[in-house]
Amino acid sequence: MIKVTIARRYAKALLAIGKEEQKFVQYNNELQAFSEMLDKSPDLLGVLTNPLYTAAARKNVLEAVLQKIKFSPVIKNFISLLMDNNRIRYVRDIAAFHQRLVDDLSNICSAAILSATELSKGVIENIKKAVEQMTKKQVRLQVEVDPGLIGGVITKVGDMNFDGSVRTQLLSLKEALKKGE
Repeated sequence: MIKVTIARRYAKALLAIGKEEQKFVQYNNELQAFSEMLDKSPDLLGVLTNPLYTAAARKNVLEAVLQKIKFSPVIKNFISLLMDNNRIRYVRDIAAFHQRLVDDLSNICSAAILSATELSKGVIENIKKAVEQMTKKQVRLQVEVDPGLIGGVITKVGDMNFDGSVRTQLLSLKEALKKGE
């Protein structure tokens, strides 16, 4: 719960600054890039969060990294603030929450398509258009293949699931047969 509160607080603060300067999308992209960099380099995150190193040594490592990256001064200061307040370990959560806030502000929603086989671009585009019409928002799609579905498609939009998979239909049939016994 603390992690969510921290992520929300810092993400909202960064969004407020970004809205004021009309650079909230740029700041979001930079924050996402930093978060991805930490994901790809867990050793760096380990160094930045390891209490065995002095705070000054960890801060020096962060400053060296930030000097090499072409981020805006606001994001560099934001990341330094996270480090100073011992919140750098929450950067993934802050970035994820900030992405949701920016998406809401930009009228974008995320959706996921899970299918048993590879879908054609035309089918993906049709599903995307249907979701856009339903949500009245621009849709960012993530497409995955899961052979365990046997056939069909599952579309997830926010909290809603549209399950048209053969696996689910078979499970429903199995339950109906059990109740009929």
